[in-house]
Amino acid sequence: MKSFVQFVFVVGVASFSSLVYSGSTDWKARLINGDVVVVNLKDCSGNIGTLKCGTKYRLDYSGDANRRCERVTGHHPKGSNYTFSGYCNSNPKGQTISLFGAKFTYTPEGDVYSIGGGAGDSGTKVGKLEIP
Repeated sequence: MKSFVQFVFVVGVASFSSLVYSGSTDWKARLINGDVVVVNLKDCSGNIGTLKCGTKYRLDYSGDANRRCERVTGHHPKGSNYTFSGYCNSNPKGQTISLFGAKFTYTPEGDVYSIGGGAGDSGTKVGKLEIP
């Protein structure tokens, strides 16, 4: 029984450490696990396609390991609290995310950068990941 208790403790510590990266949240693990995160586009101005800078978007992913599809809720021309699912064009494991089809990359610290195309100039910091 003692070894079982020790094993549970080690698993508990491993689970906790998998969600922490240098004192901050492990965004990759949260996104891959389908946890909701907030993408706060606080570091850009104007619009990025249909995305409104200065606005927060709720994001989570579903699907299997080979195909992750987004569900985004936030400001959109179709409504201020619009939810859309269906874009499967990003790879949270490879540190890319998508908001209404516009692709971004993120750092382990949660900084969000455009990667060109419809997401603005490549390499420009546009926001931050947050826990809802």
